[in-house]
Amino acid sequence: GPRGPPPPLPRPPPPPRTSRGATTTTTTTTATTRRVGAGGARVTTTMGLESAASRLRSEHLDSLSRLSSRMSKVQVETIKDVQIARVGEDAVELAVVSCEDDRCVSILVPLDLPVVCRLNDDGFDECIIQNIQTLDKETEDMERFDKAREAIPQQVATSSKFTVYGGVASEKPGWWQDPKDKDLSMACLEIKDILNGKDFESDLRNVANRLLRETRRRSAAARVDTIGPKGILLTALDDETQAPLPLALPFDAPSFDTFELRRNVLGVVEKASSN
Repeated sequence: GPRGPPPPLPRPPPPPRTSRGATTTTTTTTATTRRVGAGGARVTTTMGLESAASRLRSEHLDSLSRLSSRMSKVQVETIKDVQIARVGEDAVELAVVSCEDDRCVSILVPLDLPVVCRLNDDGFDECIIQNIQTLDKETEDMERFDKAREAIPQQVATSSKFTVYGGVASEKPGWWQDPKDKDLSMACLEIKDILNGKDFESDLRNVANRLLRETRRRSAAARVDTIGPKGILLTALDDETQAPLPLALPFDAPSFDTFELRRNVLGVVEKASSN
């Protein structure tokens, strides 16, 4: 009898999809994709955001590479490519390729922006770029903090100039607040030790001189007495009389966690150094 229709050809297998933890292997290279951080920020993907992504890629690739390295803990020398995966009003996500020893890893690095940028504003591109530059500077300062913390056991805890008088008893200001939880309390003590180390000796002197500006006094050196969620108490050494000068420096905003505490302290140091 007549033959029926030929059986349908089998469908080719679908191409592999990249997802968290997915791995594909070639003859010479293994590529792995993973996500760094929680990345819970709201991200908007519209055609109108392509301009900001293009400018970041063409004008600020060095900053993106440094941020990728610091946020993902990979060496900047191993980064072979950085792409803008997504740009939003309050977040940017980077797609980073890092290769070492014939093995390449693709990493998704979310960056929460310090300041929200409104898509409908004329200065949206500039706002995104300013955020990236701010993050680049902040992470550079925090990297400096981390290196100083690692060196604490090998360095003198405070300047030798303070052996002449030790601490100074003074009343705490009305805005002062002690840390409320263990993590914040430990961070305050740790950052105090970092600031009192050799790496930040000139920075503390700049902070003290900024506080003493209206008194016409100058500080030969300064040390941190204590740090809290709302500010820093420190003692300066008068450049002429060698007398101890107790000083108080409130933050612009209180610190509710260890990240905000580090940001506030670094902001104080940077502001004093730039003036």
